[in-house]
Amino acid sequence: GISSPKGVSVTTIGIGSRAAKGKIAKGDLIVGVDGVTVTTIQQIKSVLVKKQPGESAQFIIDRKGKIQNLAI
Repeated sequence: GISSPKGVSVTTIGIGSRAAKGKIAKGDLIVGVDGVTVTTIQQIKSVLVKKQPGESAQFIIDRKGKIQNLAI
């Protein structure tokens, strides 16, 4: 992903990954995870590292100007 002042732009999705299964798409802008505003990949990782294996996280996505909440 690419960091920006507004969020993290999704540039690739691994086939069969949790992101792909959770409906994150190339071009989405990740603006929050579990209620935390994110603008860098490191911020996303710092939230996700606290999760137990298999535990989902709530992603807030800006997809072409429409905000969506995705459990991944």
